[in-house]
Amino acid sequence: MALVMRDLDGENQVGNDITNIEAVRFQLKSQFDRNVVTHFEAQEQVFDYMFTHLGIDTEGCVNHPVLITEAFLNPNYSRQLMSELLFECYGVPSLAYGVDGLFSFHFNVPDGETGLIVNCGYHTTYVLPVITGKVDRSCARRINIGGFHITNYLHRLLQLKYPAHFNAITLSRAELLVHEQCYIAEDYQEELQQWGNSDYYDQHVRRIQLPYAAPASVPGLTPEQQRERRRELARRLIEINARKREERLAEDEEQLNQLLAAQDLLDEGEDEEFQVIWNTTGVQEQERRKVSKKTRRPVALPGTIPSCKDLGVISLRIETQFTVVGAATLLLCRMCWIRTSSRALLICRKLIITLQARIERTRQKIVAANTADESITEASATEHRTYEY
Repeated sequence: MALVMRDLDGENQVGNDITNIEAVRFQLKSQFDRNVVTHFEAQEQVFDYMFTHLGIDTEGCVNHPVLITEAFLNPNYSRQLMSELLFECYGVPSLAYGVDGLFSFHFNVPDGETGLIVNCGYHTTYVLPVITGKVDRSCARRINIGGFHITNYLHRLLQLKYPAHFNAITLSRAELLVHEQCYIAEDYQEELQQWGNSDYYDQHVRRIQLPYAAPASVPGLTPEQQRERRRELARRLIEINARKREERLAEDEEQLNQLLAAQDLLDEGEDEEFQVIWNTTGVQEQERRKVSKKTRRPVALPGTIPSCKDLGVISLRIETQFTVVGAATLLLCRMCWIRTSSRALLICRKLIITLQARIERTRQKIVAANTADESITEASATEHRTYEY
Protein backbone atom coordinates (compact mmCIF):
# COMPACT_ATOMS: atom_id res chain seq x y z
CA MET A 1 0.00 0.00 0.00
CA ALA A 2 1.44 3.36 -1.07
CA LEU A 3 1.02 6.45 1.08
CA VAL A 4 0.82 9.98 -0.31
CA MET A 5 1.50 13.26 1.51
CA ARG A 6 1.81 16.88 0.40
CA ASP A 7 4.75 18.73 1.97
CA LEU A 8 5.07 22.41 2.86
CA ASP A 9 6.30 23.31 -0.66
CA GLY A 10 3.17 21.84 -2.23
CA GLU A 11 4.96 18.80 -3.67
CA ASN A 12 3.65 15.27 -3.21
CA GLN A 13 5.74 12.70 -1.37
CA VAL A 14 5.05 9.02 -1.99
CA GLY A 15 6.18 5.91 -0.19
CA ASN A 16 9.78 5.87 1.03
CA ASP A 17 10.26 9.55 0.20
CA ILE A 18 8.36 10.36 3.40
CA THR A 19 11.19 10.55 5.92
CA ASN A 20 9.50 10.87 9.33
CA ILE A 21 6.23 9.03 8.82
CA GLU A 22 5.15 9.14 12.46
CA ALA A 23 5.24 12.93 12.59
CA VAL A 24 2.89 13.25 9.58
CA ARG A 25 0.81 10.10 9.97
CA PHE A 26 -2.46 12.05 10.27
CA GLN A 27 -1.73 13.82 6.97
CA LEU A 28 -1.22 10.65 4.94
CA LYS A 29 -3.59 9.60 2.22
CA SER A 30 -4.04 6.16 0.67
CA GLN A 31 -5.82 5.11 -2.49
CA PHE A 32 -7.27 2.05 -0.78
CA ASP A 33 -10.33 1.55 1.35
CA ARG A 34 -10.14 -2.00 2.74
CA ASN A 35 -8.07 -3.26 -0.18
CA VAL A 36 -10.34 -1.66 -2.77
CA VAL A 37 -9.14 1.38 -4.72
CA THR A 38 -11.59 4.22 -4.15
CA HIS A 39 -9.43 7.38 -4.06
CA PHE A 40 -8.26 7.70 -7.64
CA GLU A 41 -6.64 11.10 -7.17
CA ALA A 42 -4.12 9.48 -4.85
CA GLN A 43 -3.84 6.54 -7.25
CA GLU A 44 -2.93 8.92 -10.08
CA GLN A 45 -0.15 10.43 -7.94
CA VAL A 46 1.12 6.92 -7.19
CA PHE A 47 1.15 6.08 -10.92
CA ASP A 48 3.13 9.25 -11.67
CA TYR A 49 5.66 8.29 -9.02
CA MET A 50 5.93 4.69 -10.30
CA PHE A 51 6.31 5.52 -14.01
CA THR A 52 8.89 8.24 -13.24
CA HIS A 53 11.04 5.89 -11.14
CA LEU A 54 10.72 3.13 -13.76
CA GLY A 55 12.35 5.47 -16.29
CA ILE A 56 9.37 5.80 -18.63
CA ASP A 57 10.00 9.15 -20.29
CA THR A 58 7.63 8.97 -23.25
CA GLU A 59 5.72 12.21 -23.60
CA GLY A 60 1.96 12.14 -23.10
CA CYS A 61 1.53 8.36 -22.78
CA VAL A 62 2.94 5.09 -21.44
CA ASN A 63 3.75 2.83 -24.41
CA HIS A 64 3.83 -0.37 -22.38
CA PRO A 65 1.19 -2.98 -21.55
CA VAL A 66 0.17 -2.88 -17.89
CA LEU A 67 -0.72 -5.80 -15.62
CA ILE A 68 -2.44 -5.00 -12.32
CA THR A 69 -2.87 -7.51 -9.52
CA GLU A 70 -5.89 -7.25 -7.27
CA ALA A 71 -7.56 -9.04 -4.42
CA PHE A 72 -10.04 -11.81 -4.99
CA LEU A 73 -13.66 -10.70 -5.59
CA ASN A 74 -12.66 -7.14 -6.42
CA PRO A 75 -15.73 -4.99 -7.36
CA ASN A 76 -16.31 -4.35 -11.06
CA TYR A 77 -16.75 -0.59 -10.61
CA SER A 78 -13.18 -0.38 -9.21
CA ARG A 79 -11.87 -2.10 -12.34
CA GLN A 80 -13.89 0.21 -14.54
CA LEU A 81 -12.51 3.39 -12.93
CA MET A 82 -8.97 2.01 -12.92
CA SER A 83 -9.22 1.17 -16.63
CA GLU A 84 -10.60 4.63 -17.39
CA LEU A 85 -7.68 6.24 -15.54
CA LEU A 86 -4.99 4.21 -17.33
CA PHE A 87 -6.47 4.43 -20.81
CA GLU A 88 -7.50 8.08 -20.83
CA CYS A 89 -4.80 9.64 -18.63
CA TYR A 90 -1.76 7.53 -19.52
CA GLY A 91 -2.77 6.08 -22.91
CA VAL A 92 -1.62 2.52 -22.19
CA PRO A 93 -1.97 0.17 -25.18
CA SER A 94 -3.41 -2.74 -23.20
CA LEU A 95 -4.43 -3.64 -19.65
CA ALA A 96 -4.93 -6.92 -17.79
CA TYR A 97 -6.03 -7.85 -14.27
CA GLY A 98 -5.13 -10.89 -12.20
CA VAL A 99 -5.21 -12.32 -8.67
CA ASP A 100 -1.74 -12.21 -7.14
CA GLY A 101 -2.28 -15.46 -5.19
CA LEU A 102 -2.97 -17.41 -8.40
CA PHE A 103 0.11 -15.94 -10.08
CA SER A 104 2.24 -17.08 -7.14
CA PHE A 105 0.68 -20.55 -7.19
CA HIS A 106 1.36 -21.12 -10.89
CA PHE A 107 4.90 -19.76 -10.59
CA ASN A 108 5.90 -21.83 -7.54
CA VAL A 109 4.04 -25.00 -8.59
CA PRO A 110 4.20 -25.06 -12.42
CA ASP A 111 2.84 -28.58 -12.76
CA GLY A 112 0.41 -28.43 -9.85
CA GLU A 113 -3.26 -28.80 -10.65
CA THR A 114 -4.67 -28.97 -7.12
CA GLY A 115 -3.80 -26.83 -4.13
CA LEU A 116 -4.98 -24.37 -1.50
CA ILE A 117 -3.99 -20.71 -1.69
CA VAL A 118 -4.01 -18.62 1.50
CA ASN A 119 -3.16 -14.99 0.81
CA CYS A 120 -2.83 -12.57 3.70
CA GLY A 121 -2.89 -9.00 2.43
CA TYR A 122 -2.77 -5.65 4.15
CA HIS A 123 -6.52 -5.38 4.71
CA THR A 124 -7.98 -8.75 3.65
CA THR A 125 -7.22 -12.44 3.75
CA TYR A 126 -8.68 -14.82 1.21
CA VAL A 127 -8.57 -18.59 0.74
CA LEU A 128 -8.76 -20.08 -2.77
CA PRO A 129 -9.06 -23.81 -3.44
CA VAL A 130 -7.57 -24.80 -6.83
CA ILE A 131 -8.94 -28.06 -8.28
CA THR A 132 -7.64 -29.39 -11.60
CA GLY A 133 -6.07 -26.07 -12.41
CA LYS A 134 -9.20 -23.97 -11.78
CA VAL A 135 -10.44 -22.00 -8.80
CA ASP A 136 -13.52 -23.38 -7.06
CA ARG A 137 -15.37 -20.11 -6.55
CA SER A 138 -18.13 -21.69 -4.45
CA CYS A 139 -15.62 -22.67 -1.75
CA ALA A 140 -13.53 -19.48 -1.88
CA ARG A 141 -13.62 -17.23 1.13
CA ARG A 142 -12.54 -13.67 1.80
CA ILE A 143 -12.05 -12.23 5.33
CA ASN A 144 -11.62 -8.53 6.03
CA ILE A 145 -8.64 -9.07 8.34
CA GLY A 146 -5.09 -8.45 7.19
CA GLY A 147 -1.64 -7.28 8.13
CA PHE A 148 -2.92 -3.86 9.19
CA HIS A 149 -5.11 -5.41 11.89
CA ILE A 150 -2.25 -7.63 13.12
CA THR A 151 0.10 -4.66 13.35
CA ASN A 152 -2.48 -2.52 15.11
CA TYR A 153 -3.24 -5.31 17.60
CA LEU A 154 0.45 -5.81 18.43
CA HIS A 155 0.90 -2.04 18.76
CA ARG A 156 -1.90 -1.79 21.31
CA LEU A 157 -0.64 -4.82 23.27
CA LEU A 158 2.87 -3.37 23.56
CA GLN A 159 1.59 0.03 24.66
CA LEU A 160 -0.60 -1.58 27.34
CA LYS A 161 2.25 -3.78 28.59
CA TYR A 162 4.88 -1.02 28.58
CA PRO A 163 3.06 2.23 29.39
CA ALA A 164 6.35 3.93 30.28
CA HIS A 165 7.41 3.65 26.62
CA PHE A 166 4.06 4.73 25.19
CA ASN A 167 5.54 7.32 22.82
CA ALA A 168 8.51 5.17 21.78
CA ILE A 169 6.32 2.25 20.67
CA THR A 170 5.02 3.65 17.40
CA LEU A 171 2.96 1.98 14.71
CA SER A 172 5.99 1.83 12.41
CA ARG A 173 8.05 -0.05 15.01
CA ALA A 174 5.16 -2.44 15.62
CA GLU A 175 4.98 -3.12 11.88
CA LEU A 176 8.74 -3.74 11.80
CA LEU A 177 8.39 -6.24 14.65
CA VAL A 178 5.62 -8.06 12.77
CA HIS A 179 7.80 -8.37 9.67
CA GLU A 180 11.05 -9.37 11.40
CA GLN A 181 10.11 -11.19 14.61
CA CYS A 182 6.68 -12.77 14.16
CA TYR A 183 5.93 -16.06 12.47
CA ILE A 184 2.95 -18.32 11.77
CA ALA A 185 2.62 -21.23 14.19
CA GLU A 186 2.03 -24.60 12.62
CA ASP A 187 0.34 -25.90 15.75
CA TYR A 188 -1.06 -23.05 17.83
CA GLN A 189 -1.99 -25.09 20.93
CA GLU A 190 1.40 -26.77 21.05
CA GLU A 191 3.11 -23.38 20.78
CA LEU A 192 1.11 -22.11 23.76
CA GLN A 193 2.17 -25.09 25.88
CA GLN A 194 5.84 -24.62 24.96
CA TRP A 195 5.81 -20.91 25.79
CA GLY A 196 4.22 -21.75 29.13
CA ASN A 197 7.44 -23.54 30.11
CA SER A 198 9.90 -21.15 31.80
CA ASP A 199 12.99 -22.85 30.37
CA TYR A 200 11.65 -22.66 26.83
CA TYR A 201 10.69 -19.05 27.43
CA ASP A 202 14.21 -18.10 28.62
CA GLN A 203 15.81 -19.80 25.62
CA HIS A 204 13.56 -18.37 22.90
CA VAL A 205 12.51 -14.99 24.23
CA ARG A 206 13.70 -12.02 22.14
CA ARG A 207 14.53 -8.69 23.72
CA ILE A 208 14.22 -5.56 21.63
CA GLN A 209 16.14 -2.40 22.51
CA LEU A 210 14.17 0.76 21.86
CA PRO A 211 16.16 3.74 20.60
CA TYR A 212 17.41 5.92 23.44
CA ALA A 213 16.35 9.53 23.29
CA ALA A 214 18.44 11.75 25.53
CA PRO A 215 16.36 14.27 27.46
CA ALA A 216 16.66 17.76 26.14
CA SER A 217 18.94 19.72 28.40
CA VAL A 218 17.98 23.32 28.95
CA PRO A 219 21.05 25.55 29.38
CA GLY A 220 21.08 27.15 32.81
CA LEU A 221 21.07 30.88 33.36
CA THR A 222 24.17 32.69 34.48
CA PRO A 223 24.12 34.46 37.88
CA GLU A 224 23.87 37.81 36.14
CA GLN A 225 20.88 36.61 34.08
CA GLN A 226 19.21 35.22 37.19
CA ARG A 227 19.59 38.55 39.01
CA GLU A 228 18.24 40.42 35.99
CA ARG A 229 15.28 38.05 35.81
CA ARG A 230 14.49 38.57 39.50
CA ARG A 231 14.69 42.34 39.06
CA GLU A 232 12.35 42.14 36.07
CA LEU A 233 9.83 40.05 38.02
CA ALA A 234 10.01 42.48 40.97
CA ARG A 235 9.50 45.41 38.60
CA ARG A 236 6.43 43.78 37.05
CA LEU A 237 4.95 43.03 40.48
CA ILE A 238 5.47 46.64 41.56
CA GLU A 239 3.76 47.90 38.39
CA ILE A 240 0.77 45.59 38.93
CA ASN A 241 0.36 46.66 42.56
CA ALA A 242 0.71 50.34 41.64
CA ARG A 243 -1.96 50.00 38.96
CA LYS A 244 -4.34 48.33 41.41
CA ARG A 245 -3.75 51.06 44.01
CA GLU A 246 -4.43 53.79 41.47
CA GLU A 247 -7.67 52.11 40.38
CA ARG A 248 -8.76 51.71 44.00
CA LEU A 249 -7.88 55.34 44.72
CA ALA A 250 -9.91 56.56 41.75
CA GLU A 251 -12.95 54.51 42.84
CA ASP A 252 -12.73 55.78 46.44
CA GLU A 253 -12.39 59.40 45.32
CA GLU A 254 -15.41 59.07 43.03
CA GLN A 255 -17.50 57.56 45.83
CA LEU A 256 -16.31 60.28 48.23
CA ASN A 257 -17.41 63.01 45.83
CA GLN A 258 -20.85 61.38 45.55
CA LEU A 259 -21.22 61.18 49.33
CA LEU A 260 -20.19 64.82 49.75
CA ALA A 261 -22.77 65.84 47.16
CA ALA A 262 -25.40 63.74 48.95
CA GLN A 263 -24.53 65.37 52.28
CA ASP A 264 -24.92 68.84 50.80
CA LEU A 265 -28.33 67.91 49.33
CA LEU A 266 -29.48 66.48 52.63
CA ASP A 267 -28.42 69.64 54.48
CA GLU A 268 -30.32 71.74 51.95
CA GLY A 269 -33.46 69.59 52.27
CA GLU A 270 -33.44 68.20 48.71
CA ASP A 271 -34.96 64.82 49.55
CA GLU A 272 -35.59 63.30 46.12
CA GLU A 273 -32.22 64.33 44.67
CA PHE A 274 -30.52 63.00 47.79
CA GLN A 275 -32.26 59.65 47.33
CA VAL A 276 -31.11 59.40 43.68
CA ILE A 277 -27.48 60.15 44.54
CA TRP A 278 -27.55 57.90 47.61
CA ASN A 279 -28.73 54.93 45.54
CA THR A 280 -25.82 55.39 43.08
CA THR A 281 -23.04 55.67 45.66
CA GLY A 282 -22.41 51.91 45.72
CA VAL A 283 -22.59 51.60 49.50
CA GLN A 284 -23.22 48.04 50.66
CA GLU A 285 -26.71 47.18 51.81
CA GLN A 286 -25.55 45.78 55.11
CA GLU A 287 -23.97 49.15 56.00
CA ARG A 288 -27.21 50.94 55.14
CA ARG A 289 -29.32 48.60 57.29
CA LYS A 290 -27.40 49.15 60.52
CA VAL A 291 -29.98 51.81 61.51
CA SER A 292 -32.93 49.45 61.30
CA LYS A 293 -31.10 46.79 63.34
CA LYS A 294 -30.48 49.28 66.14
CA THR A 295 -33.96 50.88 66.23
CA ARG A 296 -35.99 47.74 65.36
CA ARG A 297 -38.70 49.97 63.96
CA PRO A 298 -40.33 49.79 60.53
CA VAL A 299 -38.74 53.08 59.54
CA ALA A 300 -37.67 53.84 55.97
CA LEU A 301 -33.95 53.32 55.39
CA PRO A 302 -31.73 56.02 53.94
CA GLY A 303 -31.64 54.11 50.66
CA THR A 304 -35.46 54.18 50.49
CA ILE A 305 -36.39 57.55 52.02
CA PRO A 306 -40.08 58.29 51.33
CA SER A 307 -40.93 61.32 49.27
CA CYS A 308 -43.57 63.91 50.06
CA LYS A 309 -46.07 62.11 47.84
CA ASP A 310 -45.52 58.85 49.75
CA LEU A 311 -46.04 60.69 53.03
CA GLY A 312 -49.30 62.10 51.65
CA VAL A 313 -50.47 58.60 50.73
CA ILE A 314 -49.56 57.33 54.21
CA SER A 315 -51.43 60.15 55.86
CA LEU A 316 -54.42 59.58 53.56
CA ARG A 317 -54.59 55.90 54.52
CA ILE A 318 -54.28 56.74 58.18
CA GLU A 319 -57.05 59.35 57.92
CA THR A 320 -59.41 56.89 56.22
CA GLN A 321 -58.86 54.26 58.89
CA PHE A 322 -58.58 56.49 61.92
CA THR A 323 -60.35 59.71 61.19
CA VAL A 324 -60.15 60.99 64.77
CA VAL A 325 -56.35 60.89 65.08
CA GLY A 326 -55.48 61.84 61.48
CA ALA A 327 -53.63 65.04 62.31
CA ALA A 328 -51.67 63.36 65.13
CA THR A 329 -50.64 60.49 62.84
CA LEU A 330 -49.41 62.89 60.17
CA LEU A 331 -47.36 64.73 62.79
CA LEU A 332 -45.88 61.40 63.94
CA CYS A 333 -44.88 60.54 60.36
CA ARG A 334 -43.20 63.89 60.02
CA MET A 335 -41.25 63.22 63.20
CA CYS A 336 -40.19 59.79 61.89
CA TRP A 337 -39.03 61.44 58.68
CA ILE A 338 -36.93 63.94 60.65
CA ARG A 339 -35.34 61.10 62.60
CA THR A 340 -34.64 59.16 59.40
CA SER A 341 -33.03 62.19 57.77
CA SER A 342 -30.77 62.75 60.77
CA ARG A 343 -29.89 59.05 60.77
CA ALA A 344 -29.03 59.18 57.04
CA LEU A 345 -26.87 62.22 57.67
CA LEU A 346 -24.94 60.37 60.40
CA ILE A 347 -24.34 57.37 58.13
CA CYS A 348 -23.25 59.62 55.28
CA ARG A 349 -20.76 61.45 57.49
CA LYS A 350 -19.40 58.19 58.87
CA LEU A 351 -18.84 56.84 55.37
CA ILE A 352 -17.16 60.10 54.34
CA ILE A 353 -14.72 59.85 57.26
CA THR A 354 -13.99 56.19 56.43
CA LEU A 355 -13.36 56.94 52.76
CA GLN A 356 -11.12 59.89 53.56
CA ALA A 357 -8.99 57.71 55.85
CA ARG A 358 -8.83 54.95 53.20
CA ILE A 359 -7.83 57.43 50.48
CA GLU A 360 -5.09 58.84 52.71
CA ARG A 361 -3.69 55.34 53.38
CA THR A 362 -3.75 54.52 49.68
CA ARG A 363 -1.87 57.71 48.82
CA GLN A 364 0.75 56.92 51.45
CA LYS A 365 1.20 53.43 49.98
CA ILE A 366 1.61 54.90 46.49
CA VAL A 367 4.25 57.34 47.71
CA ALA A 368 6.08 54.54 49.56
CA ALA A 369 5.96 52.28 46.51
CA ASN A 370 7.31 55.00 44.24
CA THR A 371 10.14 55.65 46.69
CA ALA A 372 11.00 51.93 46.84
CA ASP A 373 10.90 51.69 43.05
CA GLU A 374 13.31 54.60 42.72
CA SER A 375 15.69 53.01 45.22
CA ILE A 376 15.58 49.70 43.33
CA THR A 377 16.30 51.47 40.05
CA GLU A 378 19.23 53.37 41.57
CA ALA A 379 20.64 50.18 43.11
CA SER A 380 20.35 48.38 39.76
CA ALA A 381 22.09 51.23 37.95
CA THR A 382 24.88 51.31 40.55
CA GLU A 383 25.37 47.55 40.28
CA HIS A 384 25.46 47.79 36.48
CA ARG A 385 28.08 50.56 36.58
CA THR A 386 30.16 48.54 39.04
CA TYR A 387 29.95 45.50 36.76
CA GLU A 388 31.07 47.55 33.76
CA TYR A 389 33.93 49.05 35.71
